[in-house]
Amino acid sequence: MKTKHKPVLLKELIDSLNVKPQGFYLDATLGGGGHSMAIIYRLEENGLLVCIDQDENAIREFAKVLISKGFTEEENTFTKSDLKVVLHRSNFANLKQVLASKGSVEFDGIIADLGMSTDQLHSGKGFSFRNNEKLDMRMSTENQVTAANLLNVLYKKELQELFEKYGDLSYANRLANEIINYRRSKPFETVDDLRFVINKVVPMHTRTSNFRLPEARVFQSLRIAVNSEMQVLESFLPDAFGLLKNEGVMGIITFHSGEDRIVKNFIKDLRSRNLTNIEKIIKPTIKEVEANPQSRSAKLRIIKKLITAQNERKNTKP
Repeated sequence: MKTKHKPVLLKELIDSLNVKPQGFYLDATLGGGGHSMAIIYRLEENGLLVCIDQDENAIREFAKVLISKGFTEEENTFTKSDLKVVLHRSNFANLKQVLASKGSVEFDGIIADLGMSTDQLHSGKGFSFRNNEKLDMRMSTENQVTAANLLNVLYKKELQELFEKYGDLSYANRLANEIINYRRSKPFETVDDLRFVINKVVPMHTRTSNFRLPEARVFQSLRIAVNSEMQVLESFLPDAFGLLKNEGVMGIITFHSGEDRIVKNFIKDLRSRNLTNIEKIIKPTIKEVEANPQSRSAKLRIIKKLITAQNERKNTKP
C-alpha cells in the first residue's frame, strides 16, 4: 500500500541535518518514511540509517519500499551497495535497548516527527473523528489500554485533568461531566459515541470560525494519554542526545504546545550546561500549510551537540 502521508517540513529538516554521504543517522519515528527516504537519497556506501516505529504497519510498508528500490533484506537489515538501513519495531522510549546490539554507535543526526501520519489516521483505530471506528488509539498493540477504556473507567477529576493538560480545553469540566453521564447508560465503544458527547458540550450552532472542530483537540488529548506520549518524549530526548556525535544534529518536529514545551525546556537545560550553542526554530511556510493543512501547527527545533574538553569535565560525574 502506497503511503498517503506528506512529510512535514521535509526540506527544512533535511537541509538542517546537512547529511554526510557516509554518515550515521537515526529516524526515531519512521511513520510514512518520507523523512527517512530523503536521508537515504543522500547517503552513499558505508552510510547507515536506523529507523524506529512502534507501528508494525509502518515498518512493514517501508520494508516493501526499500525492496522496490533495490535493497536486499536479511532479517531487519536492508543493504544496497554497502549502504545499510535497519528497521526496528519499537517505541522510541526503548532507544537504548534497541541499539544495544549495535555496540557504541553514535549518530551524525537524529530526527523525530511527533505528529500522526495520514496512514495512521486511516488505520481503523479511531485516531480520526471523521470515521466511525472503534475507540482504540493505540500506536502499538502491546499497549493494553485503549481510548474507550479511559473514557469508561477514569474518574471525573481524572478526565478533566486529562483534557486540560493535553488539550488545553476550557470546557474540560463540562466534557468530563457529560462523559460520566453518557457511560451510565452505555459504555464508550466507537468514535460516534464520543462525537455525540462533544456535540452536546459544544453544539454545532455555537461553533465559531476559530472554534469549528473541538473534536480534534479532544481526540488528540486521548491519543496522547493512551500512548503516554509526553512521558515517552521526556525519556527519549536525553537518550537520543547522548547518542549524537560531537557536532551532531538533532531535529524534533512538534505539533502540540505540551510537546514543544518539553523540547524547549530540554534545550534550555543543555544550554545551561554548555552542551549546545545552536538552536533553530522553523515553522512551515504559508505554501506548505496550503498544500498540507496538517502542517499548520508544526514546529521544528534544531539543536547541535557541542562537547568541549571544558564542559566534558564540568558535566562528567566522578
